[in-house]
Amino acid sequence: AAMRAGAAIYADACSACHLADGQGRPTMFPKLAGSAVAQQDDATTVVHLILAGGRTAPTPTRPSTFSMPSFAWKLDDQQIADVTTYLRNSWGNKAPAVTPRDVYLLREVLRK
Repeated sequence: AAMRAGAAIYADACSACHLADGQGRPTMFPKLAGSAVAQQDDATTVVHLILAGGRTAPTPTRPSTFSMPSFAWKLDDQQIADVTTYLRNSWGNKAPAVTPRDVYLLREVLRK
């Protein structure tokens, strides 16, 4: 059930940048397929990025930054757990499932 729900959320909220096949857009948005970060035993980094968003640092050769928006306002704990579980177990990725409680606990830390 989490994979089905996560696939729908991914298609709606993530695929425009990371693409339907998880390949990302080179030099702009990271590849999720085969991602070591996505497959870590501890999903904190991925959940943190979904909750808080992220931004690349400007450099002399790439002064324009790319950013990922926060989805904390849009997705509840169950939805974030589902989409995180989906991306951690799609396109050849294999990692433990994420629970709504995992998301809730990190959301509480980020509120402080």
